[in-house]
Amino acid sequence: MLVYTFIYIVGIPRLFMNDLYYAARVTSSYIVFMIPFTLIFIKIEDTYFEKFKQAVIYVSMAYSLMLFFELISIGYSGDFYATKDLIGSNRFGFIIVFAFFVLFHETGYKLVYKILFLTILLVGLVLTFSRSSIVAFGVAALIWGALNFRKINVKYLLGAFLLGIVFVFVFRETIIGQIIDFFSQYLLSYGNYNLTNSRTSEGYRVYVFNQIIQYVVVHPLFGSNYAGLYLLYDEYRTVGASAHNQYTDVLLRTGLVGLTTILFIIYRMTKYYFYSSPGVFYGLMGILTYGLFHETFKLAHGSFIFAILLSYYLSKKEPKYKLIFPSAFSGDQESKTVNG
Repeated sequence: MLVYTFIYIVGIPRLFMNDLYYAARVTSSYIVFMIPFTLIFIKIEDTYFEKFKQAVIYVSMAYSLMLFFELISIGYSGDFYATKDLIGSNRFGFIIVFAFFVLFHETGYKLVYKILFLTILLVGLVLTFSRSSIVAFGVAALIWGALNFRKINVKYLLGAFLLGIVFVFVFRETIIGQIIDFFSQYLLSYGNYNLTNSRTSEGYRVYVFNQIIQYVVVHPLFGSNYAGLYLLYDEYRTVGASAHNQYTDVLLRTGLVGLTTILFIIYRMTKYYFYSSPGVFYGLMGILTYGLFHETFKLAHGSFIFAILLSYYLSKKEPKYKLIFPSAFSGDQESKTVNG
């Protein structure tokens, strides 16, 4: 927290070198960036953390059902690309991925309800029409499979695979088959990207990435001191800009110092949840993967997820962390510590 405040202070001379609009935008960017860290001053009890996980699950299901009923209300035209523009959203998909793995590892639900809820989340994930969300889900699932390979019943896995093939074959000519075709073509189009054309989705990402790297090469330690692309390049002044990557966005705004700090925090936090809460760990893997293609913790809902996870992690860690965040702890705490 002090590191990011220091980065802002170091950049104060820049504020006086620019107009009031620049100073206001940079200051507001700093405040928004710091908001998730404010929760470290609050101790998150186990019961509150469980309610947080339930809330994420229920909100994600509600959002998934909203997309489903919206699809029904507008009617399906047979063109998934047109439908994507009407109801698709790639800004909530990573929350659904997180909710799915949290729910998958929850033990307080009856099996029939758990299957129903997981199905609703999968439907919602598909209806975001987001490649990034599907890839994030796939990567998290692969990590789960790799870490739980010895626990997987091969017979059940083979049975599920064969059942899936039969399911696809039977419903090949229905909307389910069209969904499979859509995502097969949509995901495989990654290999047909035109990386040199900044007007394409992938080309724009490469173009912005190069701009960020070029800027950070000149200002390696602290980056732009919270100034966004729209303040640094005239071409974005009227239309705005997005880094389309959580990590390069942090790199641009806070430099190598800020990026290294946040990666260290994420590493420690992820390591803790690996041992203490598998569902949160795999969900977090999905979010971190999604962050390669879009902002995550920068968004309001992503910022909330990060704030709760960080605060709960610090609330449960060893006393030595009082030295780093002394105000986050008060009195004598006796909490279970997960080593790791």
